[in-house]
Amino acid sequence: MYYIGVGLPDLTMPKPSRWSPLQTGEISPSERMWAALAHAILLLNVIPDIAGIVIIITIGIWLFNRRRSPYVDFQALQAFIFQAFIVFLVLLFAFIFNTFVVAAILMIPSVMISMYGAYRCNQGQEFRYPVLGNVLFALKSGRN
Repeated sequence: MYYIGVGLPDLTMPKPSRWSPLQTGEISPSERMWAALAHAILLLNVIPDIAGIVIIITIGIWLFNRRRSPYVDFQALQAFIFQAFIVFLVLLFAFIFNTFVVAAILMIPSVMISMYGAYRCNQGQEFRYPVLGNVLFALKSGRN
């Protein structure tokens, strides 16, 4: 809002708040544990037989905690989407190149990023995957 005829901003108007998973204040140890687990479980995706189960566990963490904690809601949903995308890419590369070698190479950076996310969540800090986190943040905050 501007003053009439002056063009200076009205500093008395409150700025609209932005949604943040950390806006609720202190994050409890159980919230940190659930958020870190949602990211760290990607480590089990290197075992091909349980890759689908890992995704189900992550979505279970999200469904169980999404109404209880905005922090775990954001982190678990972000981890689920990232893990599902990585599994899709691994299967796509395995189908295209008819080998899991290229797909296994893809797992190395994804596991490293996910472990860093687990570390940040265990510390109670905000973590976002490079592109996915910003897109999900914009969708959750209602900004387009």
